[in-house]
Amino acid sequence: FNMITDEGKKAIARLIASSFNKMDLGDGSDTTNPRQTSLDSTVLTAKQTSTNTVVSDTVIEFTKQFTGSQIQGNTISELGIFGDSDTETIPNSGTWADIQNKLLSRVTFTSQGPFSSSDQITFTLKVEVE
Repeated sequence: FNMITDEGKKAIARLIASSFNKMDLGDGSDTTNPRQTSLDSTVLTAKQTSTNTVVSDTVIEFTKQFTGSQIQGNTISELGIFGDSDTETIPNSGTWADIQNKLLSRVTFTSQGPFSSSDQITFTLKVEVE
């Protein structure tokens, strides 16, 4: 295999940050598998747009605050980051890939909740391009 240059990793991080901006929450708890394409059991009616920031050259931070009304009565134990567009176009290079609803990353954690309508919770996930 050939390595990816530092500048290539920076570009990949920017592409990920601009393209994978949907967050979903669920109550699943099994081990994450690289072949996984969805959460075990989503609790949202629709994926929500996250705020993504490239916080260093190759680290992307995905953040989203949820209101209790979005997750009322639920417990949360898994989070996923998904693609948002049918295709992502790279300037002067054509179409990159169909990434809509494609799972980039999934993490499980100790169950939080249940939530009341007045609660708020913020999730922040960091991903590094290595």
